[in-house]
Amino acid sequence: MINYLEVGATIFGLIQGVLVMFNKRSNWIAYSIQMILMILFSLSMHLYGDVTNSAIYLVLGIIGFIIWNKKDERDIKECSTKERIIYSSIIAISTCALFLVLNKTDDPLPLLDAFTTTSSFIATYYMMTKKIDTWIIWFINDIFYAIEYFILPEQALSLFFLNVVWTIMAVVSYMNWKKIMNGGKLDMKRIYFAGKFKIDKNKNKPLSKRLEQDFRAKLLENSEKLTYADDNLKLNNGHIYNGPFYCEQASNGDFTSTDCNVVLNAEHEAVKNSDVYFALFDQKFSVGTIVELDWAIEMDKEIIIFYEEEESEYDIKSEYWFAIANAISKSKKVKVFKFKDINEVVNIIKEGVIFNEVQRV
Repeated sequence: MINYLEVGATIFGLIQGVLVMFNKRSNWIAYSIQMILMILFSLSMHLYGDVTNSAIYLVLGIIGFIIWNKKDERDIKECSTKERIIYSSIIAISTCALFLVLNKTDDPLPLLDAFTTTSSFIATYYMMTKKIDTWIIWFINDIFYAIEYFILPEQALSLFFLNVVWTIMAVVSYMNWKKIMNGGKLDMKRIYFAGKFKIDKNKNKPLSKRLEQDFRAKLLENSEKLTYADDNLKLNNGHIYNGPFYCEQASNGDFTSTDCNVVLNAEHEAVKNSDVYFALFDQKFSVGTIVELDWAIEMDKEIIIFYEEEESEYDIKSEYWFAIANAISKSKKVKVFKFKDINEVVNIIKEGVIFNEVQRV
């Protein structure tokens, strides 16, 4: 016997899946209709966890429709390691708690129902906030949803096949969101920029003005962004950097209350989450840059080093030469360039030359 609620939820689920895969706001309309049908279907199957789940999703679908209207279509980010630990813990604890509740009802699959309920809630939250981790969670969730609908006493085969399709779509959606996040280039690199800031000593000027001559400010073309820790650096509309700009400001004494351990942890996390470690060695010596380079070597990151030519007014510190030699001896992913003017560095980065096969200097 055909269950029209099941079929309808399947159809709108497929429509929503395709729309969200391509980052379309209209996916939330199909999503909301699907949730209404899922509430009615789950009630008929006594899947009370899914009833609650779908009711909450209906509200979230409306919120998602509103939020996405205010977000740039490329405003997709990924969770930090800390966030991943937190949401994994929430899923585990919530699943156990909900299982204890559902186990006292006539729910035929209390453990599966509990897990899919909690994990899909987290996945929906990250879909609303445009975190690419949503597709990692959905991939796992859809596998278990498929199992749940297949082994139900009254098999829901349409929803089983829907979740099989969704499992595949989660992989495709992850790749497509990654492409959108990287400005259309799947091979776009995330770069951690190390080295002291070139900062004007006049503390009467706003910090953004004091940082205008720094090469990072030149890349951003808006030095005001350097005053915030969570800003991303984008070149050619591609996301290439996610790191704590504020750490260098703290080392310059502008924020004397900054906790050094917090700064170190933030820098370590940023190096870890990057693809490329980029160091600028000039006459301004930075112990932190050397420490971060050691992290990059240990983490087997691609390493790019620019050093100021000896013909310049000041030679670079001998510690930098030892650091370069150490990097070359321990890593096979090192490229070393020399420069006379900081604009050379900016132009090379913008042109993407450093990502091609280039002979070491």
